[in-house]
Amino acid sequence: MATWYVRLGATGNGTGPALNQAWGTITQAVAAGSGVTGGDTVWIAPGVYRETPTFGFANPTSTVNFFGNPTASQFPGVSPAPIRITGYTSSDNSIAGTGLSFTNTRDYLYFRDISFVCSMSLTGSNLTMYRCFFEGANVNIGPAATSNANITIDSCTSIGHFGFTFTFLKAGANYNPNVLVKNCLIVVLNRDLIGLNFVTGGTGSGWITDALVTNCTLLGGSRCLAVGFSSGLTGRAVLLQNSICNAYAFVLVSDVTGQIQYQNCRITGSIAGPTGISGNTTAMSYMGLDFGQSKLGGIPNPQLLSNEVGSVNIGWGTTSNAPTVDLYGNTWTTSIPDAGCGAYASTGSTSFYYPTERNQATISISSGSTSQSVELYLGATGLTATTSGLSARYNKNRTADVAIPLVTRTITQPWVSGGFAEVNPVTMPGVYRLDIPNEAISSGYVNTTIVVRGASGTNGAVITIQEPQAVGTQLRMGPFTVQADGILTDDRLKLIQGSVHSIDFKMVDAYGTGVDGTGTVVTAKVYNAAGFLIDTYTCTAMYALDGRYSFAIDSTVTDNVGMYTINIYRQIGTETNVFGRMKLEVLSP
Repeated sequence: MATWYVRLGATGNGTGPALNQAWGTITQAVAAGSGVTGGDTVWIAPGVYRETPTFGFANPTSTVNFFGNPTASQFPGVSPAPIRITGYTSSDNSIAGTGLSFTNTRDYLYFRDISFVCSMSLTGSNLTMYRCFFEGANVNIGPAATSNANITIDSCTSIGHFGFTFTFLKAGANYNPNVLVKNCLIVVLNRDLIGLNFVTGGTGSGWITDALVTNCTLLGGSRCLAVGFSSGLTGRAVLLQNSICNAYAFVLVSDVTGQIQYQNCRITGSIAGPTGISGNTTAMSYMGLDFGQSKLGGIPNPQLLSNEVGSVNIGWGTTSNAPTVDLYGNTWTTSIPDAGCGAYASTGSTSFYYPTERNQATISISSGSTSQSVELYLGATGLTATTSGLSARYNKNRTADVAIPLVTRTITQPWVSGGFAEVNPVTMPGVYRLDIPNEAISSGYVNTTIVVRGASGTNGAVITIQEPQAVGTQLRMGPFTVQADGILTDDRLKLIQGSVHSIDFKMVDAYGTGVDGTGTVVTAKVYNAAGFLIDTYTCTAMYALDGRYSFAIDSTVTDNVGMYTINIYRQIGTETNVFGRMKLEVLSP
């Protein structure tokens, strides 16, 4: 089970995602001798592939996956975008080039997250199309199988002049096409939306053995469902359920009667051919779909062409044979599926949350602290570390920003660098915990800004972290006395470049009382303006009981003109107290 890669402009042999590894065209991937075989996966990078691939590799006996990668997660350095395959040579000329046709019979093919522009023709059995998009295309699938065809069209959309056409040529009493079309949105201008043509054949084994069309939204065209049977063909069956059908004519069946059942559908237009109506199927005076009116009116409702709030289609379907989620992956809002391909609430919930403008906050965390977390408000619920587009970065002391790889956690799990967990989507909607990397607040940092953004439904959050002021701490050098609350403003120690000076200081608590240093290790650490540690000095006790110490700063620091900060660290066992900061300026002579 090998993994292969296709990327525009690549010059390799498909073995990796880099430009010198991947194939440059899909044609190379499906050609004879490519090495692709049953069980393999072919990843396709974002881009427009102007080609008409022809299958040349040997007919597989297990599934070959052709996975589009719109998020570019498999291709470092590539920007997210759709994967579009088209025979047209130009986007500006609709007649340039030829229609797209995968020629030659091939079985066991699985296509996912790919957009097909212009016609597409597939021949074979065990074929699956999942989350694919067809624009202006006639999707013609004609199995030439010796056994059941097993064709699945799942969560696909098609917009253009034609819909899906299936032609079954195989005769035989034990041959069942087994067509499943579910969760599809098909919009057609003037032709049939779904066509099923049983040309020859023997007897079938009852309802749903030939074709099941469930939870589809079929709009426009001359007929939503056109079914043709050869003369003398009996026992074949098509079940249309949980679907919204709006076309000039509903269905057309030739030659035989009783071959179609409609169950829990909502229809407009006329019904031609055998009635066959059963279950909860009914005509409707309006479709109950959202064509953008909710968003225009300020309602945070569904995806486009899903059911609108209060739609009569909600809970109209039947659970028998129905999918558990809609086209967009949302669970149905009632225990019974809706009619159509889209649940009315895009979140799968009756509660809506409005993300605010980008949330911004400032907090304080002591320099050198470890295993720290922050809570931030992103507005949207249901986000995880793997949510598409979600990213986190930090900027420390105004240097280059650094990515924070997010790690999926629950709110009760302990800290881990980059840990990301939703607090509670019901009682605290939109609030998340982020575990701060220790490097972002390491010793000597002045301020760090963290940005979390990029996911659909949230404007993101900005958190600025600063080291808290040390109240009451005193630092003295000669006649200069500096209070901690003024060190970062105008008060600072000044030294001439290259000089060596002894600095005396006293560690005090919030009330000005000296902090006992007996039995402790006291050090002074000097950081440059970028927050990098320059040198560490061991301090000598002058009167440890009263917190009085000194150290000699040398040319390691003073040889370089600039601004510095000094922190005093008092360590006793595993506990460390930080005093300061003192600002130091080294001046030119």
